[in-house]
Amino acid sequence: MERPTADPIELPLSHFKVRLYTFYTRGETIEVENIMTRAIQFEPVNEAPDLEVTEDGKKRPPKESTVEMRTIDTSYRTKMEDMVTLLAVCDYTDSKGKTEKPSMEWLRDLPNDDFEFIQKSLPKPSKKK
Repeated sequence: MERPTADPIELPLSHFKVRLYTFYTRGETIEVENIMTRAIQFEPVNEAPDLEVTEDGKKRPPKESTVEMRTIDTSYRTKMEDMVTLLAVCDYTDSKGKTEKPSMEWLRDLPNDDFEFIQKSLPKPSKKK
């Protein structure tokens, strides 16, 4: 499915003309959220048994086990910002008129002011009901 794009915007420093999608797909939203979930790792402190035996002799899943955070990748916020921006860019055109698909390398090579300009123009995430 081809997504609609907004009118191209011109970046203030690099002068690339950038076309942005008007919305994110569900898969893209999940991909961005997974960056945060992968950044945090938990470790069991005291594992509950596989099954608990109730008073009437039936087996059921345990009520809970205790876990604590082991590590957190503090760069997850930057990775999420970069991914959200990259997924929103359909393509860009350079000063010679050559149109290219964006890459993470291209995005990170942009001047910071251009990156922030794109971010201000990003599609708004849909509200959860």
